Amino acid sequence: VADYLKKCEEKKAEIIGNWSILAQKVNDSFKVDADMKPKGRTAGYFTRINAFIKKKEESFSFTPTQFDSINSVIDDGKDPIKVVLTDKDYKKYAEVLKQDRFDVAFREFANSYTSNLKSYLSIKAIISYAVYLPVLVEIHSLVRNRLIERNELLLSDINHLLSGMIGDSDAPFIYEKIGTQIQHYLLDEFQDTS
Repeated sequence: VADYLKKCEEKKAEIIGNWSILAQKVNDSFKVDADMKPKGRTAGYFTRINAFIKKKEESFSFTPTQFDSINSVIDDGKDPIKVVLTDKDYKKYAEVLKQDRFDVAFREFANSYTSNLKSYLSIKAIISYAVYLPVLVEIHSLVRNRLIERNELLLSDINHLLSGMIGDSDAPFIYEKIGTQIQHYLLDEFQDTS
């Protein structure tokens, strides 16, 4: 478990490091005149992007609207400059940002973010719940010992047991093989699946 958690931490650090580098490229390519400070919708994106640069994990999530916009850059091929800037700012700064390759940098960041987000969130959840693993292992051990003592099976064990008994045999032999190995069985709480 410790080795697995170490690999998770390393993968998480790799994802964050990559996002940080790409976010810095986005920030560096946003070169407009000194009067232009991100505001409104634009400020929201740059607040998040700066969190990536500073590796502030608590701010790594975009709002649902921002996330949909980022996805539209990747999935629908929308212009990243048009997505990030307000209409007024777009008219004023689009050409400058294209020359500075803001659109390329933002698209690269958006692609990395959307493609790695699921892995990042999964790893983060694994790490945060890792403290409970020893408890779960102990519970599993106690349950297994109790089942062995009482010569019982869990319903979830039956598929594995049947698969081992039947092997590659045809369906008519299932009942014959089971009948020779099991003398008594009780199946309880089967649900109607129709």
